[in-house]
Amino acid sequence: MNKVVISHIKNEEYLLPWWLKHHVNKFDSGVIIDYGSTDNSVDIIRELAPHWQVIRSVNNNFSAQACDFEVFSVQEIINRQFKGVWQIALNVTEFFIGDTSKLKATYEGCFMFVAEDIMVDPPELQNVEPNKDEPLIKQRTFGIQQEWANEPADYSRLHQEIFKSGIGNISCRYMRLLHTGAHNYLVNPGPGRHAWGTPTPEFRILWYGYSPLTQSLIDRRMAIQKSIPITDLQRGMGSSHVFDQTELMRRAKFFQDYGPTDLTDLISKYESI
Repeated sequence: MNKVVISHIKNEEYLLPWWLKHHVNKFDSGVIIDYGSTDNSVDIIRELAPHWQVIRSVNNNFSAQACDFEVFSVQEIINRQFKGVWQIALNVTEFFIGDTSKLKATYEGCFMFVAEDIMVDPPELQNVEPNKDEPLIKQRTFGIQQEWANEPADYSRLHQEIFKSGIGNISCRYMRLLHTGAHNYLVNPGPGRHAWGTPTPEFRILWYGYSPLTQSLIDRRMAIQKSIPITDLQRGMGSSHVFDQTELMRRAKFFQDYGPTDLTDLISKYESI
């Protein structure tokens, strides 16, 4: 086994079929931490990724720190069982793109920073449901490409526009860490498991935070708020997930106005779509 993906879910049956079909052939195995889903999420995993492991979370809510520690504990178990295995933790909104057959088991301590792009539907695709039988990355290709090396002009411009808008705590999506061996806290500090560094050219992540911009996705974004403990909010963690539907659509419009472009050519560099 060379490659493992880890995720945590609660009632993710809307995006989960697309996410599983996309990742099941990219990774040798997966570990899904279930936070007591009451929809069909677990059944969908059993059907589409029967060789993956589903474990029940020991946590009662999405406390950022407790969630991170649980993911880290799963990674440590993998480290003890399999040496030099590549691991990455993704949310169900994050679609990892690139040829993972290049990833061979190697020595511990290797890591790559994987940049994320913000996927957002233009107005003409808003409220249009994608085909469940077709890959999401083939149907929803509009987004904002983020370039990270030395924080160049485009990334700075996005931050400047967010600051001027007064829109508040809105995510620009930092990188994820693809790594072997023990989790490196030095390159990935703080809650959320996001990282910062020079991104690898080998892989990218498409973050479907505002795509498909349908009522089903909106309901998903609203539901997670009930699982964030008040103690996190008091410490300033998780506030980027807490807002009503009006605020969610205001944020989506900000990105629409900023100017999503068709990223088909970019995606095609990593995937056959």
